[in-house]
Amino acid sequence: MARIIIKNKKPALEQEFKTLSKGEITSINRDVTNAHTDYNQALYKRALFKTSDVDVSQDLVQKTFLKILLYLRKRGKIKTMRCFLNHVLKDLIVDEYRKRKATSLDVLLEKGFEIGFEDSENMINILDGKKVILLIPLLPEKYRVIMRMRYVQCLLTLQQ
Repeated sequence: MARIIIKNKKPALEQEFKTLSKGEITSINRDVTNAHTDYNQALYKRALFKTSDVDVSQDLVQKTFLKILLYLRKRGKIKTMRCFLNHVLKDLIVDEYRKRKATSLDVLLEKGFEIGFEDSENMINILDGKKVILLIPLLPEKYRVIMRMRYVQCLLTLQQ
């Protein structure tokens, strides 16, 4: 039986960064800086239009440029910077929409949400009705019909 020996290697990302020369890193940084100056405002406007939140828009644009920088440092090739930036931003916006949003109770109260405690009596009536429904088959036939009309079909008797 053959043994497989796995040597502990450095993560691939670290190896790729170390293989870049200083000139390549400078070139990549210059390209990303130029893209930032050229397309930052347009990307921000698009993100703001899609999310309607200033802080989220700024974060998404910064994440876009960070992803571009990491992609280029892993020796990725980009044909058209503007298209690639828009594509990455679009994916980040979709990810943002898919996140579960936690809503603060204070924010809900400010918007007019009221916590209702009035349903407790209604809940008791529902639970009592369920108990009654379970006991209906144990009653004599003439009472069974009346109880079914009252609690299952929600009909009122003439005496009420």
